[in-house]
Amino acid sequence: MAGVLTGEEVQDVVEIVNRHVERADLEQLLYTALDKQLDDYVEADVWRTQVFQLVRKANNQGFVVELLKALAESELLPPDKRARLAALAASVAARPAPEARRAEPEAEAEPGPAAGFATRAAQWLSVRSNRILVAALLAYAVVLTTIASIPVSASLMVKSSAEQRQQAVANGRVSASDTRPQYSPPRPGFSIHYGDYYYAVNGSGDARLTLSPFQYLGAIVAGRISLNVQYPGGGNTPAVQGFSGFSIAQIQLEKSSDDPGPSDTMGLLWDEGGHGLAAASSAWSLVGPAQAAPATGGRLFVQSVAVDKSAGSAQVDATLSAGGASIPLTALGIDLSSATQAQLPVVPGAIAVQNFQSFFALPQPSLAGGATITLRTSGSLFSAGYAESFNLPDAMALGKPVELTGSAGGKMVVQLAYPIDVVFFERQNTPAMTDKLTPLVAAAGFATRLNTKSATVPGSYNVVYAGADVPIPALQKVLKVFLDNGVDIRSVQPRLQLRNGLQNQIQIGSSSQAACLPPLTAEQRARLLGSEADFDGVASRPGNTC
Repeated sequence: MAGVLTGEEVQDVVEIVNRHVERADLEQLLYTALDKQLDDYVEADVWRTQVFQLVRKANNQGFVVELLKALAESELLPPDKRARLAALAASVAARPAPEARRAEPEAEAEPGPAAGFATRAAQWLSVRSNRILVAALLAYAVVLTTIASIPVSASLMVKSSAEQRQQAVANGRVSASDTRPQYSPPRPGFSIHYGDYYYAVNGSGDARLTLSPFQYLGAIVAGRISLNVQYPGGGNTPAVQGFSGFSIAQIQLEKSSDDPGPSDTMGLLWDEGGHGLAAASSAWSLVGPAQAAPATGGRLFVQSVAVDKSAGSAQVDATLSAGGASIPLTALGIDLSSATQAQLPVVPGAIAVQNFQSFFALPQPSLAGGATITLRTSGSLFSAGYAESFNLPDAMALGKPVELTGSAGGKMVVQLAYPIDVVFFERQNTPAMTDKLTPLVAAAGFATRLNTKSATVPGSYNVVYAGADVPIPALQKVLKVFLDNGVDIRSVQPRLQLRNGLQNQIQIGSSSQAACLPPLTAEQRARLLGSEADFDGVASRPGNTC
């Protein structure tokens, strides 16, 4: 039997696979090269955590050398990474197998490690506290040692750079006169590393960790917990956070990344060559043709919020009261494919910027007018809790940021939008155009997203895709912004079953398959913005790609 990877080598392999390999390709490689099913080894929803689980189990179950060889011999990785994994496979194969742990005789009266730790903690406390507190801790320990794992919550916020702050002010999400520090939830791809696991951070900056009773009691007694924040680019930052009850004190990063390379802000929705992953078939879609329906209603996004330090919490409950109904706040997941009820991340005493992440789902956009948003935290034996209400104006315009003042002096900026996302697939030649277009698209009433996966690849915007749920009039609104501001659109492809399954997206990017098409004539550009029949005559023209 071969040896095993070290912890550092496991992390190295995880970073290589996470950065260069897609799930479908790894799934096929495992099946064809190793006769194994990926789903038998992974449980998490986040791709990076899945990779970690696979590599760790391969390491523990004795097939890590075969996995490394298969990756090194495939065409999925760059040559230097393939060479790195081939050398690593040879090194591990030459190492001696780890010695099996000898079974120790079981002591009849010896408590387990968690119970023993709890007892020692109680003895330490008995010198410094009264017997009632010691008895309570012992009883607590007895209960905890019967539980396999204990969930605790964590929250991550990142301090905005000067450039990001200026952009937030320019887009109306933050008041220029508000000089408080500015934080926002991290971009997708962050995780918290604790023990043997990486815990994904969702779009609101939240993560849920599981601790063993031993780990939990250690954190309770110490009043703190040590962990690492993992950046999307592979770097990490150690953090020692306060710990009480079932929550970890909010982690506040001073910078968003230590990786100078492009960031995976949206996951790979197009391939590395920039070709849109769209197809007439619904094989990759989460919404079949018969189920596809135009996106309706509206989203009232909370773009930023600043509350007083008296809020005393990293998360607050948020509800919108409108038309006799109470609507909870929802937040988009990392892959943007779903929205679930969530709390609103705040940084007491500072500004927390959301930027099209947390929203109230409205059956009708008009419901936002005259509505009230209430923020609240639960009280406790020592605190009365926090509550503050924000009243919206009677009329709300799509795409226009509105600043609200709360009943306790807090500040909030909200923005009404269509339930449709416009995704910019950045290329080497597009940043200036992206910066020009994003505020204009937002002002037209759409949430904007950025994908920088291929930001180092040359190319200019020339193609627009729209998912099956995007109504043609909504697509035309976005096309008008593009055409009026100098985008050389060569191809428009509507009503597609996007292979990423997110059918409420309009995607703009660069495609070599569209670059060879002739520019649109003035007549064609006008017809794209005309009746639906005129639109179809241009969007569905023969030779839409070449």
